[in-house]
Amino acid sequence: MSGRLSAVLDVTDQFIAARARGPWPIEEVVKACADGTAFPDCRAEWDPNSGEQWVRILKTSTLLGLVWVPGPLVIETKGHREVAAEVTRVTSTYCEILVVPHMNTPILSFAANRMEKVWPDGDWPTGAVDPSAMSAYDLWYATS
Repeated sequence: MSGRLSAVLDVTDQFIAARARGPWPIEEVVKACADGTAFPDCRAEWDPNSGEQWVRILKTSTLLGLVWVPGPLVIETKGHREVAAEVTRVTSTYCEILVVPHMNTPILSFAANRMEKVWPDGDWPTGAVDPSAMSAYDLWYATS
């Protein structure tokens, strides 16, 4: 088991809380990034017309944060703790915040029996992503 983390963070309740709060001004995050009023030297990637559930905040090719579209929730790395603060400032909305060591560290888990409360219209890619131990990248992939 060397190299593996022994504990994972169950993020089910944070997602349920964010989903329950409903629509929020996610477009303001993309706008602020584009016009430079937030996230200096970064860009936001999101295609609202494709049904994408995540806005990605990137600096060059490095993913600094994931901002969930259906409800106010931000995943940021320990090294970039400013992402959630900027999202909160720009949207004037309190966000659920998940902090991960790296976007590819399998530290997150989600209660499979509660997925329909968060993704009522979506299908989890069974076999592709294990909800009991996944990274932020895995979560982004599973719900994009």
